[in-house]
Amino acid sequence: MVSNKTSALKVNNEIKVDKSYDKLTQTGKIAYLSEIKNKKAFMIVDKPTATAYVYNEKGVLIKDFVVLLGKNIGDAINKADPESHIAVDAYTTPGRYILSTNIHPSDQVTYRGKMLAMEDSDTPNLNLSLNLALHIVYPGELVKRTKAINSPTIKDNRQSWGCVNISEENYDKYITPNVGKGSVLIVTEEDNLSAVDLKLVS
Repeated sequence: MVSNKTSALKVNNEIKVDKSYDKLTQTGKIAYLSEIKNKKAFMIVDKPTATAYVYNEKGVLIKDFVVLLGKNIGDAINKADPESHIAVDAYTTPGRYILSTNIHPSDQVTYRGKMLAMEDSDTPNLNLSLNLALHIVYPGELVKRTKAINSPTIKDNRQSWGCVNISEENYDKYITPNVGKGSVLIVTEEDNLSAVDLKLVS
């Protein structure tokens, strides 16, 4: 599932796409084809496989790796209370997000600055209610969540309150140098056969 080298582009219906394109789900493919036109680095989090793909401005894969997602399976709006010890309605809501440094100071301390807010690209203030972010593994459950990321199955990768959790090693190596404030992160739908949000291809 995880590649270690930057992959070459191939031709797909007269459009040059990265060879990782074939591993993406249906909505992941649509998101990829939409974003490569912008000629900026971007990320896709493919929920059905709990895998993140980091691409450069040419659409070439820099790295793909396993991530942790919200505890609840589905595409509903995330309503989990970050202050609660119990994750209720904890969904990693699909959509096209703009990464932002609009993070509460206490969270910046908790995650040592290795955290980016996920703001809806059409409704920037939506993130205030979604409470979604891209960050290193939650320190409060570091052992448990790290074990899940490193396990051979994705069945245990639903553990967060909705945020996308990444190992600190991958954050340092692939997030920090390649994506940041203003970068696009697309979270695909749980059911890749369901209707695609047209704003991804507009």
